[in-house]
Amino acid sequence: MISAGLLIYATAAPFFLPLAQVLIYRLWSPARNIRSHQLFLVRLTLYLNAPVLAGAAGLAHFEGKGLAETFWMVFFAGVVFNSFGYAYFHLFNLSETGRRVRFLIMIRQGRSRPEELEKEYSPEDMVRARVERLVHLRHIRRAADGGWRVESGVLLFAARVLRAWRKLYGWETA
Repeated sequence: MISAGLLIYATAAPFFLPLAQVLIYRLWSPARNIRSHQLFLVRLTLYLNAPVLAGAAGLAHFEGKGLAETFWMVFFAGVVFNSFGYAYFHLFNLSETGRRVRFLIMIRQGRSRPEELEKEYSPEDMVRARVERLVHLRHIRRAADGGWRVESGVLLFAARVLRAWRKLYGWETA
């Protein structure tokens, strides 16, 4: 049975992530030079696992739980925290890079003519931004011939899985 203390802790712990992110960005001057905010958020989530899991273990000790119950309390807190971290990452990523979000904001501000939107989002700028992000995340690197080469197979594997999934549903034919 899950204790009331664990439910309260597991509900509160995920809010440490956005709080820590805001405090770091506001108070730590090197944070202004972070090259990839997405990678920083992933690392911060991983680093914050230690105090969150230690807090759950401390709560279990305070409640006088045995080893097995302590394990499950720590496991539960970890699942809740990392699930929130995953969802928060995608919300943050959407707010950082979502073209549709930026378009809506621009239109709301009265900048709705096609030439205004095109000026803000030229195809060259979009490609350059994506290439820079892939380089910073170490997914691609510059090749000797001036082209690009895949550096990490993780994203490529995910892309292949998603492409296969899209083909399965008939959303992509090529």
